[in-house]
Amino acid sequence: LSDARRFVSAARSASRNKPILVIKSGRSPAAQRLLNTTAGMDPAWDAAIQRAGLLRVQDTHELFSAVETLSHMRPLRGDRLMIISNGAAPAALALDALWSRNGKLATLSEETCQKLRDALPEHVAISNPLDLRDDASSEHYIKTLDILLHSQDFDALMVIHSPSAAAPATESAQVLIEAVKHHPRSKYVSLLTNWCGEHSSQEARRLFSEAGLPTYRTPEGTITAFMHMVEYRRNQKQLRETPALPSNLTSNTAEAHLLLQQAIAEG
Repeated sequence: LSDARRFVSAARSASRNKPILVIKSGRSPAAQRLLNTTAGMDPAWDAAIQRAGLLRVQDTHELFSAVETLSHMRPLRGDRLMIISNGAAPAALALDALWSRNGKLATLSEETCQKLRDALPEHVAISNPLDLRDDASSEHYIKTLDILLHSQDFDALMVIHSPSAAAPATESAQVLIEAVKHHPRSKYVSLLTNWCGEHSSQEARRLFSEAGLPTYRTPEGTITAFMHMVEYRRNQKQLRETPALPSNLTSNTAEAHLLLQQAIAEG
């Protein structure tokens, strides 16, 4: 860029009205040499992008994922994530991805935990992630969803479904879509869906997309999408904050007061 200051100013103005994604190469020393760019400038670019309220993605895969997320997902109210799954393995993959990106799990209140204990089979351990186990039916998903949506214990809900005879992919997706559509509190929660299985869940993901619900193929991809929203929310918050004054900036209030008095006296 020939005029970085002008670019940042224009970006700040535009990002107040619509989400702007940035993909910028040149993070590694080898790429910097290839592009003939100044080494060590990437952290400065990150700071400028964040301050302008933009969202930086690392590659083209993340770019398309972020477009899906920002176009379908409700804006986040916070950064607490609740995870539901019908298997421990995909939930663990989601946890690892969340941990690697410094994400935050929600903590369920005792009231919510008790409601879940009353509604679900005894062998389901009440925690976050909530593993409904591989024998979970579509009804178990809906009962859990209803209880969680009535709570205020989290800001985003990630629903994972692994291929299961107890809850067929397409059927469970249809039931979930209808439940979310008619639930009075669904508009207050950001929902992400991860129906695993390339072919067995293809129709389910199509239904989610048509219903305007963000949907992803893998637990890791879903977490990446969630963290995009967390980062975007944080950057937008910074955009609206007044920048802190430099620590070495001094002020002479007496002289300023005198100048104001003189200006008032002169009319």
